[in-house]
Order: sequence, then structure tokens, then C-alpha cells
Amino acid sequence: MIPAALVVCAFAALAGQLAGKPAEPTRAMWIELTPKLTASASGKHVVDPVDTPLTPRALARRAAHRTLPGLVDAGDLPIAVERVAAITATGAELRTQSRWLNAVSVTATDAEIRAIASC
Repeated sequence: MIPAALVVCAFAALAGQLAGKPAEPTRAMWIELTPKLTASASGKHVVDPVDTPLTPRALARRAAHRTLPGLVDAGDLPIAVERVAAITATGAELRTQSRWLNAVSVTATDAEIRAIASC
């Protein structure tokens, strides 16, 4: 069964094409997000391994081989769902997201890109 939202979007695009209106061009782009953490009172970023999606095996491997201080850092935290929702609310289509880059890749029109920039 096709989701109703997909049918509505497809119908709207088809109606625009039938009316002689060309579809607005889209482009793929990466959007860098603001930093995930703010400094604590001590000035250091503290991340609890429990807050990350890392498995116990990955944490053990890091304990044995990681050269940076601590087992985890902000790059290990997932991107907040609210951030992704705010971007997709503009109409942009989410392609993928990277917690290590702290960025999302979207397909968007120029108007959607401007809306994302003003968020």
C-alpha cells in the first residue's frame, strides 16, 4: 500500500506539470549543524557512554586503543530528532545523516534551503 502523503506529493507534482508549471529544481547538499554540546561549568565536554549508540564491544575496543581522552566524545552522540524534524519541516527531503560530521544531507529547492538557513 502506498502511503497517503506520498500519493498527495506525487499528485501535487503531477498537477503542477500538467498546468505547465515546471517543477522547481532541487539539489543535494550537506548541512552542518551547530555543535551538539556546550561546555560544562568545568569547561570540559562530558559525554556519558550510556547516551551513545555504541555497543559494549565498541567501548571495550576504544578502551584498548583510543588515544584521545575519554571513551566517547560529542561525535558519538546521535543527531537530535528535533533538529532533523526542523529541517524536514521546510519540505526538504532527508537523504542521510552523520553523527560524526554533525551534519545531514538533504535534497532541497532554493526556497527550502533559505528556510533551513533561517532556522
